[in-house]
Amino acid sequence: MKKTIFLTILLFLCVFAGMVSAASLPDKGTPHIYDTAGMIPSEQLKDLEMAAGAGAPYMFYILTIDSLDGEESDVYAKNVYDTWSLQADDIIVLLSKTDRRIQLYFMNVPLQKKLDALPIDYAGSEYTTRQSIDRFLGKNFTPMAKQGDFGSGLLQMVSAMNVLPEPEVEAPIQPATPDPLLVAPPSQHSPLQVIPDLSQREPVNAGRFPLISIIVIISLVILAAGLYVLIRFKKRTTLKRNVLSLAEDTSVELFRAQETLKPLVQLYGAPPSAEVKLLPLSRAIDQQAQIVQQLIVSISNLHIGIVTRKGTAELDQFAKTVSDQNNHAKQHSQSANELAELDQTNNQIVKEMQAVIQALSGRVSELANVYQLSLRMMRNEIEVNKEKTDAVYKQQLSELIDATELLIPQHEQTTLHNQLLDKLPDFIAEQKSGLAKINELEASIKAQMQQNQLQLVEFNPFERTAYAAVEHKQLIVSLENGDLRDASDRLANIRGALDIARQMVPQRLELRASVMQDMERMKKFVQSFSLNEEAFQEELRKMKSKFHPSVWTFMPPKYEEAVQTYRDVVSYSETTTLAINEQRYNASREQLDNMITLSEQATLAMKDCMLAYDRSLQHLAGIQHAHSDTWRKFQTADTLLTAQHLSPQSGPGSMLNNASDIIRKDKERLDHHLASNQISLDDAESQQQSIDRNVNTFVTDVERVVQEKQQAERRIREIQNRYESVYARTRHRSVSSNHSSSYQSNMSQIDNLIMLGLYMEAMNLIDDADHNINQMQFEYDNIIREEQRQEDERRRQEEEQRRQQESISSSPSPPSSGGDSYSPPSGSSGGDNW
Repeated sequence: MKKTIFLTILLFLCVFAGMVSAASLPDKGTPHIYDTAGMIPSEQLKDLEMAAGAGAPYMFYILTIDSLDGEESDVYAKNVYDTWSLQADDIIVLLSKTDRRIQLYFMNVPLQKKLDALPIDYAGSEYTTRQSIDRFLGKNFTPMAKQGDFGSGLLQMVSAMNVLPEPEVEAPIQPATPDPLLVAPPSQHSPLQVIPDLSQREPVNAGRFPLISIIVIISLVILAAGLYVLIRFKKRTTLKRNVLSLAEDTSVELFRAQETLKPLVQLYGAPPSAEVKLLPLSRAIDQQAQIVQQLIVSISNLHIGIVTRKGTAELDQFAKTVSDQNNHAKQHSQSANELAELDQTNNQIVKEMQAVIQALSGRVSELANVYQLSLRMMRNEIEVNKEKTDAVYKQQLSELIDATELLIPQHEQTTLHNQLLDKLPDFIAEQKSGLAKINELEASIKAQMQQNQLQLVEFNPFERTAYAAVEHKQLIVSLENGDLRDASDRLANIRGALDIARQMVPQRLELRASVMQDMERMKKFVQSFSLNEEAFQEELRKMKSKFHPSVWTFMPPKYEEAVQTYRDVVSYSETTTLAINEQRYNASREQLDNMITLSEQATLAMKDCMLAYDRSLQHLAGIQHAHSDTWRKFQTADTLLTAQHLSPQSGPGSMLNNASDIIRKDKERLDHHLASNQISLDDAESQQQSIDRNVNTFVTDVERVVQEKQQAERRIREIQNRYESVYARTRHRSVSSNHSSSYQSNMSQIDNLIMLGLYMEAMNLIDDADHNINQMQFEYDNIIREEQRQEDERRRQEEEQRRQQESISSSPSPPSSGGDSYSPPSGSSGGDNW
């Protein structure tokens, strides 16, 4: 199957090899120069483009590439000629940079005759054995190319090709008079007597190309369909194998789970506890194993159609079912392994717990003797844990249980007991020296308060030490009762209370320092803050003299706000000083925070009043600067518009002139407003933004119109140059004058539209003019093809006459017959290396 698919793909690739090669060639556009390899200097491109596209009498298409990549230069040039659908007077000039090769290709018999008429020594002795195209290039291109001047070489080649002289017409060879005895009489209808009009005879291969194309297309469709069917069948059969393999793997997984549970069911299947997990799991695995076996049989018997979709839906359903069964099997297998692991570890876990409890019991007895304590409560708890652990041990002998989970409470209690026993020395130490530490701390606190002149106002560290003394008494009681849990809690309370008491004096001193510092800061603010009403009135006067009330009406209320806020700070300062003297530092802290906020508000309000004029001037300067930038942008676009000489009466010219007038009027209004003594900054900014939006729209429209005009003018020049080129070739031919007349009519309308500024409408008519030129070129190409066909027919008839004469001369017997086959003319190709 793999071999068949490979051969089909190989045949398919061979058929399309030529198509892929042609698809890699560059696309033909309007220009005649395609310098993809960058071999032609930019300053020579314009002259070379004009020379190549002049069409007097030949049209040159010059293509430069980096490399031929191993392809023959004549084949590459022919592919470009065919892909671009060039005509009889068109010549392909191909240059390969890496291969240092130039190649010409054309299909023009008269041009080939001109080249064949060149002297043998036209390009020197080294070209005497080369064909005529090579000799032509060897003289007119290769010398300059060897110096790296490809542009000059191409210009000389084009010029020399256009002025090739017509070859001299040789006198026809008169055939010898045939021997009457060798010529068959007319009644015998000898084929040598009459030369039929071969122009009426169909070529041998006429009509075969469309038939071959149809056969190739049908073959490709059949190959593609066959390839699709084979790939689809291969895909479905592969899916079937994968699904069957997964089902078999699932069956193996379930078998292993059954084998794992079999000894557990035999050992622990009798007790009622087995119905909780063990037996339901075993039955579920057995039932699933039967289902999977049935799936394996069904999948194995499933038939997959080659052409039809038979079995496709069933296979997809089987794939989904098998995937689900595989997931369930993995879950069941994991559960079975967990139960087997429980069976192996239960006995060991219970014995380890019994050993831990036994060791703990011994440790309690030892410490009780050392410290002369009963530890009655802990002994009772250990005895209860021992009994429960023994019960779990007996249960796991007959039932499959999770001993780890059942022994969690015992494990937690033994851990807690060990931790309490570790703390027992601390409890004893606290019992003996706790009161002495409390008394020592109280004495230290009294000394600190006296040293720093602190009073018991808003704080009392002795409340904490008294609480610690009460907890110390309870600690002693807990130890006497053997309640180590309560003893642990009492010890934590004692230490926490003493830590708080120890920190209260340093914290009080820190609070006092911060209060005194901020109070000093507020005193300086009260002394330094200035309510200079004269300076405020001067600032307000300047604002009124230049700006609209909407700009300065905020100032009086703002000044009153600053004054009132300052007075509030002064009022708070007196009450705060009294609180500090009474050592009410918490209340002082709250009032100082409020004073700091008020001082910042007063400072900000006064700053807004005193800097209002400067800020307004800065705002005004920003508006004026933006206005100047917008106006310069408008003037640049307006100058560009004036240079286009658009009609102001209609079209884009009228629209843009109206927009220009609106912008100028808006500018006058804004300038008048800015020159007044009642400037509203909000209104001025709004007007400036409106002008800026209108100017941006105006600039965009001007650039669009200018771009459309340049595109139209460039397109007109291209059309005119093309028309002159085509007209130069067709004026001496019998081409219909209707196309030229239509072209002239369209160009006249285009000129009128350009004058009105209707460039897009002009572009539409340019397409019509281009169509007229295409019609002229089409008729001209038909004439050239007909002339070439007649020339080929004449040469063929001459060749047939020659063969008839040779047959008459060489054949001894009167009866004779002859014939010939006709092939379409091939193109001319030649080149040279530099």
